[in-house]
Amino acid sequence: MTAPPDPPAAGAQPHSHLLLNRVITTVLRSALHPLLSRNLALLTYRGRRTGRAYTIPVSYQRDGGQVTVFSNQRWWRNLRGGARVELRLRGKRVPGRAEVHEDGPTVVAAVRDYLARKGPGAGRTINLRLPDGGIPDDRVLTEATRSHVVVRITLEAAEPHGVLIRWARGYDPLVRIAFAGREQRVRAELLDRLALRPGDRVLDIACGTGTLAVSAAARVGPAGWVGALDASPEMVQAAREKAVRAGVNVDVREGLAQALPFPDDSMDAVVSTLAWHHIPPDSHGTAASEMTRVLRPGGRLLIADLKAPANPLTRGLATHLLGHRVASHETAAVDQLLATAGLVEQRRGTTSARWLAFVTARKPAAGMAATRAG
Repeated sequence: MTAPPDPPAAGAQPHSHLLLNRVITTVLRSALHPLLSRNLALLTYRGRRTGRAYTIPVSYQRDGGQVTVFSNQRWWRNLRGGARVELRLRGKRVPGRAEVHEDGPTVVAAVRDYLARKGPGAGRTINLRLPDGGIPDDRVLTEATRSHVVVRITLEAAEPHGVLIRWARGYDPLVRIAFAGREQRVRAELLDRLALRPGDRVLDIACGTGTLAVSAAARVGPAGWVGALDASPEMVQAAREKAVRAGVNVDVREGLAQALPFPDDSMDAVVSTLAWHHIPPDSHGTAASEMTRVLRPGGRLLIADLKAPANPLTRGLATHLLGHRVASHETAAVDQLLATAGLVEQRRGTTSARWLAFVTARKPAAGMAATRAG
């Protein structure tokens, strides 16, 4: 999804397309950017003819410190030979250097990788018309990408562990909108499923601004202990401040789900909400093993995350806005990972917010065989 680099070229585009780009740009610059920023970013470059800065929304794929963008429109010509650009990724402005690749084999290989990661339906997000039925062969891709180029952007300030959510101030209002006023009810449902008792030790992984951790602290009481972990320093600070305002003790730390800074068999319950899709897929197994490690025998685990839309139309929209991996996310895959990590009694369900699903599991009691319950 792109816009031309100067006003004369813009006039050649349908008015509806330009209006949509303006709406997308506005959202990506606002606190509501999570609605789109998993799959879309803002790219700012300078026109070589005018010297002016232009900002356009683009579909992207990120691999560590490199971002890949595709285009079949004229703006990329401003980047030939290399050019400095700026990306707005997940609400953060990141400078980088762009290089254009125009040769057919490179474009086809990059498109094939893009479709493999995001799903065959993602072709429409980079203006590709492809036949249904999976990823096409190289002959079809070569024909479909004749007018496309690959723009690879090397970031100058990449996050060491991926892009983090740093807009803590706008996070809670966004959550309230997403839950349509049912946030407190859904939070209570999740904690009920953990069956917390006074004196329990509870860990909230990827705690965000700490809302769930504060509620858990109220349930376990002064005899219990609640820890909260998040990779974003801004979220950690917000969670600490929220706990202080609520008058409860929560041990908030900065850290990753893949390397929990807690000893073995130390938690009665572990919970993580709206975070699993943020963890790189190749780290899901490590995160599941870490959650299992810190649970005490008999300890309970709950993971809640986005539910894949059942309606094909809704799923297509979710794929366009959030990316194939999020839009097609199913807790069944999490369930299998937990079983592999050694947990039992996996149960899946959906909260009263129909788009939020959960899976629960239990660490076997000492000496009990780790067999999965039906």
